[in-house]
Amino acid sequence: MSYIQRKQKVVVLKVFICVGLVCLFSGCTEIGLMTQSFRSTGVFHSLASDHRIHIEEGAEAFGRTVGLYLPVAVRQVETRQYTKFPPGVHVYVMASEESYYKATRSKNKTAMMDGKVYLSPVIMKEQYRLQQYLAYEMSHLLLYLHIGPSKLARIPAWFREGLANYASNGAGAYMVTDDRALEAIKFGKHFKPYDRMWGKDIFSDKAIGLADPQRQMYARQAMLFVKYLHFRNEEKFRELVMDLHVSQPFAASFEISYGYPVKNLWTRYKNIGIE
Repeated sequence: MSYIQRKQKVVVLKVFICVGLVCLFSGCTEIGLMTQSFRSTGVFHSLASDHRIHIEEGAEAFGRTVGLYLPVAVRQVETRQYTKFPPGVHVYVMASEESYYKATRSKNKTAMMDGKVYLSPVIMKEQYRLQQYLAYEMSHLLLYLHIGPSKLARIPAWFREGLANYASNGAGAYMVTDDRALEAIKFGKHFKPYDRMWGKDIFSDKAIGLADPQRQMYARQAMLFVKYLHFRNEEKFRELVMDLHVSQPFAASFEISYGYPVKNLWTRYKNIGIE
């Protein structure tokens, strides 16, 4: 085998490793199955008033409704993450559950995969939550567009989920109240606040949908912890989020910003709750 052939083989291997890591470590909807991004997703046209929105034939009314909510959701996420979306935002509005599933292989109502957001028409049955769903997926998308899938996968899933739910006012945790989540924490029934990605957990298990009761519980708890970090010291929270947007390691950035490792502040939070 020639030197060039060996180099090509190494490059291909690295690509497969990166894809594998993303599929293993990503949250339930934020990355999804990378290979699905190469599937045809039907015939689309862009919304005249917002070219970020791509509407499948037959979903025109749905697409116009998304056009009303997307700008608000974008501002919401940019405020929570202290940074703007770069060019390249694409939101696909699907005409049927079948076309949505064909494109995403997701059983959830929304998905973010390979830097694109997909919306199932099922969410029109809950139109009052559409802005929340959009903000949830756009929160994942903003980090993805800034740092890419492999570096995004290194941020602990609980933080990504907590941030997305905080930005969306609990889109992935609407079945659980704050009081119920805090009560569960009190009795030791809570997510594990790792400071780095150790492997699969409830947030990254593709078989567990957003509506799963335990996932909703853990998502609410993660959201409350992220909210606590924000209100404890907004400047430090801003520093942490901005560090993540330039690919700084989560554990080191957290400790530099707050002066303590995650486990210390989690213990304090468990004892005092939201300040």
